[in-house]
Amino acid sequence: MVSLFLKFTDYPCRDVKRALSALGFRFIAQKGSHEQWEKIENGIKRKVTVDCHGGVVKAKDVRSIIAQAGVSKSDFLKVIGKN
Repeated sequence: MVSLFLKFTDYPCRDVKRALSALGFRFIAQKGSHEQWEKIENGIKRKVTVDCHGGVVKAKDVRSIIAQAGVSKSDFLKVIGKN
């Protein structure tokens, strides 16, 4: 079982991108190290910004990505395979 009280950690960009793809997001644009991902579900558009500077997404950015994606931390961790 995943503890919801675990602190966020840094993740490799490839893992975060793979998780977003598995959650139904698609890559739409990139400017520098920032990538935009988008998902339209039930008429609601969700946009997520992923900062892959140095090949790693920082813990604070992982928290923001989860909030932008509209998923729970436990769901994200299940998809990313770190449960």
